[in-house]
Amino acid sequence: MGRGERQRLTMSDADDDKAPTSDPRAERIREMMADENPLALYADEFEAAMLGPLRRCGQPTLVAYSYAKAVEVLMRRDGMEYEEAVEWMEFNVLGAWMGPHTPAWICDEPPIE
Repeated sequence: MGRGERQRLTMSDADDDKAPTSDPRAERIREMMADENPLALYADEFEAAMLGPLRRCGQPTLVAYSYAKAVEVLMRRDGMEYEEAVEWMEFNVLGAWMGPHTPAWICDEPPIE
């Protein structure tokens, strides 16, 4: 993907053809989630930022991702500057509601203001 081009955030579920991954950690998380919430959605191409299940009382278990690691993915994969990656995350990821099984993003590093 060339500089200036933007990849759209896409979501998949456990039954999607894109679900298998070469990342063993992400694969273990997918296996756990298959038992806990087979309807959980995954942020495609952010396997490196996947943290694990997010359990909430009385709510479906979600897949949790690291915001900081996702920013790093965008910088490394797409050649974005930090501020550009944060802006992309804020608009395209945190602003993407796909229903009650939408992944959760742990803001483990505050964006630069």
